[in-house]
Amino acid sequence: MTGLSLRLVEEPAFDLDLSTVSPAGVGGKSIDAVRRTRLAQGKRRIALGDLFEIHSIPDDVLEFHDVTKKLHRIGSGMDHGRIRIKGTAGHEIGARMSGGEIQVLGNCGDYLGSGMRGGTIEVSGNSGDFTGGALPHAALGMRDGVICIGKSVGMRAGERMRRGLLIVNGDADSYCGSNMIAGTIVLTGHAAPGIGVGMRRGTIMLKHEPTKMLATFNECGTFPLAFSALLLDHIRNINRKAYTRLRSVQAFRRIAGDIACNGQGELLVAAQ
Repeated sequence: MTGLSLRLVEEPAFDLDLSTVSPAGVGGKSIDAVRRTRLAQGKRRIALGDLFEIHSIPDDVLEFHDVTKKLHRIGSGMDHGRIRIKGTAGHEIGARMSGGEIQVLGNCGDYLGSGMRGGTIEVSGNSGDFTGGALPHAALGMRDGVICIGKSVGMRAGERMRRGLLIVNGDADSYCGSNMIAGTIVLTGHAAPGIGVGMRRGTIMLKHEPTKMLATFNECGTFPLAFSALLLDHIRNINRKAYTRLRSVQAFRRIAGDIACNGQGELLVAAQ
């Protein structure tokens, strides 16, 4: 794919679905053909070139500049290629993606990476609710892949997560890891109440003690776990910021649950 730069020059009148503007959707097309790409805007359709200034770039990446909260589903369903987003994006960025890379230089809305089955998403700022979680009509959250958040996440991050790795370098709002089926969440900031509620399996690694623990989690003691060393070694190759914050930890408190649903998940809290 030839690199393309799309700079928003006119704010859309309505929320806009950009899932068709992907490496697969515009790859191999001429600049004029990309400009003529039709998007639904309310009850009418509008050409991509009416909203964006579009030109080619030497880097093999699809870039979106000056993005606003009205631009949704960028990279949704993508299976290859690279997307770079600059600004504050809307909802469902990278939802259901199965491959490729998305880099967000800014913040994004709800349902980031929801239902993703592969690939990598990196956000420098904050993301909204249900990051790596399940879409309203779906039974599962992320099923594979990696999501790295530079700052904080909203409520229910990793909800119904089936597989994959979610790294958060800031705080997590309420019910992080709720109803987890499997997978791994690494949180180097602070967790709000309700963390791990309903989890059946999976691991949530915490740098700090949760503000409030559920009564349905059991203390198992403090151990120098071999698994944690392997996980940290894996994190070192993925996100240096998280690794730097956790590398000095020698042991973790293991807290098992959620026993209210016969869960066999675990919270690993860094021993202070």
